[in-house]
Amino acid sequence: MSSTKHATILTLFLLMMATPILGSTHTGQHTPRITFTPREYRWGLAPPPLPFHPVTWLTTNVYADFQPQIYDGQVVWAGDDGSNWELFFWDGVSTTQLTLSTFDDMTPQIHNGQVTWVGDVTDDTEIFFWDGSSAVQPIDNAYDDGYPQIHNGQIVWQGYDGSDWEIFHWDSVSHTITQVTDNAYQDEYPQIHNGIVTWQSYVGSDYEICFWDGSIHTLQLTDNAYDDGYPQIHNGQIVWQGYDGSDDEIYFWDGLTFVQLSDNIYADSNPQVHNGMVTWEGWDGSDDEIFLWNGTHTLQLTDNAYEDTEPQIHNGMVTWWGFDGSDYEIFLWDGSVTTQLTDNGGEDKEPQIHNGQVTWWGWDGSDWEVFVTAEDVPPTWVTTPTDQTLDYGEALDYELVVADAYGFSHWTLNDTTHFVLSTTNYPSWGSTALLTNASLLASGAYGLNLTAHDRHGFKVSAVFTVTVTAALLPPPIPGFPLAAIAVGLVAALGVGVVSRRRKTPR
Repeated sequence: MSSTKHATILTLFLLMMATPILGSTHTGQHTPRITFTPREYRWGLAPPPLPFHPVTWLTTNVYADFQPQIYDGQVVWAGDDGSNWELFFWDGVSTTQLTLSTFDDMTPQIHNGQVTWVGDVTDDTEIFFWDGSSAVQPIDNAYDDGYPQIHNGQIVWQGYDGSDWEIFHWDSVSHTITQVTDNAYQDEYPQIHNGIVTWQSYVGSDYEICFWDGSIHTLQLTDNAYDDGYPQIHNGQIVWQGYDGSDDEIYFWDGLTFVQLSDNIYADSNPQVHNGMVTWEGWDGSDDEIFLWNGTHTLQLTDNAYEDTEPQIHNGMVTWWGFDGSDYEIFLWDGSVTTQLTDNGGEDKEPQIHNGQVTWWGWDGSDWEVFVTAEDVPPTWVTTPTDQTLDYGEALDYELVVADAYGFSHWTLNDTTHFVLSTTNYPSWGSTALLTNASLLASGAYGLNLTAHDRHGFKVSAVFTVTVTAALLPPPIPGFPLAAIAVGLVAALGVGVVSRRRKTPR
């Protein structure tokens, strides 16, 4: 045995004298390390196929289907059944026909599995509500009611009162109708979120933006000589388009202060807001492009020679329909990358988005059908983390792999004092993470919580333990204290260094 090996053994021996003895053997299993190159295992095994945003046809019939809306993987739309327009509901697995009436049912809206819509009854249009099991008609009068919106079982709409449009609110729990406005001018296009309502009101000589707090207080947000209209609301924050004397610009109210998001010589319109982020379409001098304000600055998401229009936003992801030179297609920006979801010879239009899942209606060559992308799901483990056991002085070298076809983001680890995580992301399928120890690990158990995150806020976690054991000390020689033996060996061989050896499969 070389002197270097003697020194190494001795150093380990001395360190173990100050370490609690856990046992002489262990039964932990060393998991073989899997290493990756893009799109393939180095072991020669192909990774699982993970297509990006696969599309499902929700309808395949000879009648027109249109106006889809989506929430939490559930989609509702209007479809022609051969005699009139009815409503259909897809729960993520199967489709149910919600209405079977002798009149047209249209413009559905959905939230938390509840649906509201307009029914064109005999003499006027009325508002209907489906709670997930049965339908009711909140209002029945001799005037038109339309443009319903729903959130948390509360519905708001505009209704004619015999002289002009007013705003009404209905609570599905108390079945109480509140007339939010009662004046001599037009109140239109209401939106609701968390019981708070906004709409546009023709005050004097132009449209202004108004706000109702859900109880007794109504506030006129704007007061100028120009039209302000088409408001949207989320978490008490309101966005709208307003004329500034030369063209329409985008404005934002956070509940306390006003911010003008655009200021140029071109028209900006169709704003949408979610979690403090705003998207809209704006003319760039030759065509409409898509813009995003992320709360601090504005990004231009498109820059081409074709029309891009009617963006929708949820959780920082934006979808829109845009011309590709021959027809309109559906596009999705996931926070960093733009993907063209459709590429065909038929028109695709008016996409809606929730949790990264997009629905729209498109031409299939004979009629309009409804489509939806596959639901975004959390990353999945390719190699599931398991408990690891090391001999004292042995280096940890453990690789974990997750698959995620929707855009992987990052890893997090609860213990970065004792461990290092080296990661590599592969946009086409997922990520790998190599877990090693930052320094020599003392004997004991280390509880780890490792989490893999994708770009859309989904994640998968695993809790496992790395246990470091210590070998039993050799029995002492009779008549010689153990410490004296150690000191003598050090003097004879010199002090070595602890070698780091790579963990190998067992």
